Amino acid sequence: MLKYFFGLLISLSFGAQAGCSISDEMREMYNAKYAEQISIDVKLSGHNYTVLISAPKALNSEPFQGFHLVADSFNEPTFAAALESFEEGSEFKTWFDIDAGLVRKHLIVVTFGEDCGFDVTKEVFYQ
Repeated sequence: MLKYFFGLLISLSFGAQAGCSISDEMREMYNAKYAEQISIDVKLSGHNYTVLISAPKALNSEPFQGFHLVADSFNEPTFAAALESFEEGSEFKTWFDIDAGLVRKHLIVVTFGEDCGFDVTKEVFYQ
């Protein structure tokens, strides 16, 4: 039941529309094409990681819409949340802190475009 709740939350959070669907192949294509444009910096300080994410104001002429944090899997997340962003120079940024003991697989999903836009997904690598 919880799995379906998180799936619904992700769909609503990413602005999914009734006639708008992106295939796994299209998602992989966007990731391959634009992943380099998304920056994820991870720093360990004591027992906490600080993660700073940066994205351009637009990709492929589509405006930035938002950042999302997804835990474990895009298709079967155990946690999903929208991250508040702020504008700095020519980019949008967001950040979060996490205790090193709580580290698991985290994905950052960056959404561009309105209506049927697209997402770029990158994994956070804790070192």
